[in-house]
Amino acid sequence: MMADDGRVIPFRHVKGFATILLVLIAILFLASAVLGWQLVIEKKRHRRTLAQLVAANRHVAHYKSELESDVTALELAQAGIEEALSEKTALPTIQKIEPKGNAPTPQTVDERRDILSEENIQEKEESASSGTPFAEEAQSENVSQKIAPVEEESESLPVSSPPLQPSETEKQTTAEAVEKTVPDEQVSEKPVSEEDLYESSMKKFRNGDYDGARNGFEKLIATYPKSSRADNARFWIGECYYREKLYDKAIIEYRKVIDNYPSGNKVPGALLKQGFSCIEMGKTETARRLFNELIAGYPQTDEAKIARKKLKTL
Repeated sequence: MMADDGRVIPFRHVKGFATILLVLIAILFLASAVLGWQLVIEKKRHRRTLAQLVAANRHVAHYKSELESDVTALELAQAGIEEALSEKTALPTIQKIEPKGNAPTPQTVDERRDILSEENIQEKEESASSGTPFAEEAQSENVSQKIAPVEEESESLPVSSPPLQPSETEKQTTAEAVEKTVPDEQVSEKPVSEEDLYESSMKKFRNGDYDGARNGFEKLIATYPKSSRADNARFWIGECYYREKLYDKAIIEYRKVIDNYPSGNKVPGALLKQGFSCIEMGKTETARRLFNELIAGYPQTDEAKIARKKLKTL
């Protein structure tokens, strides 16, 4: 091998350059392999991090949904409490039922006084016939002692006219009346007022007695079908089922509010809670349709604001 100036380069020198070049190439190959391996590891780590971020976002969305549901339930409960407090509750009046007819007392105070007077006259006659000294004075003191408790009793009792002596016919009629076991008048219970029935049902709902509250609201609707609280009662029946996690039954009751009371103030709340019930049952598309219906029909309500926030998470 010759150089540019004509000199001959020994082969051993060429072999040394080739060896150095091969070593450099091997070093570069190893460095590139190490870098490539690190790049693969970083890609895997990046993918794992992305998966963790996606899972975290899902958990955040789920917890946010549950939080908004709880906030909505609290807002509706607060609205129900304010509505119940604003209503006037009338206390039930207790009517005192007087028994029919006045049964004559077997012996009045006046009769007892007359009996004592007759005894006094008889004792006077006996003392006069026997001729006993001071008998009249003793009899007078005796009668005074007997009459004194009668006088005290008469002061504590209401004044009444002496009863007339009944005839034989009246005695027979009275005896037949006493033998009767069925009363002449049937005592009728005063029905529970609309306000009391609604208030007692709301109290049971707030105390967690959902069965009792539901029965009370059903009774209110049956007893007062044209009441202004009928749509509220139907809505709270749905709330009872919602609290018991019976979402299918809750949806039915909310739909009754929308269909039977279209002009009532509980229609937006019924649409909103229908959507929440559908979410709990996994029917996301149905919930989205209900929220859009609520926003379109009642855009200025608080329920529409909640529905807009909820749609962003679906």
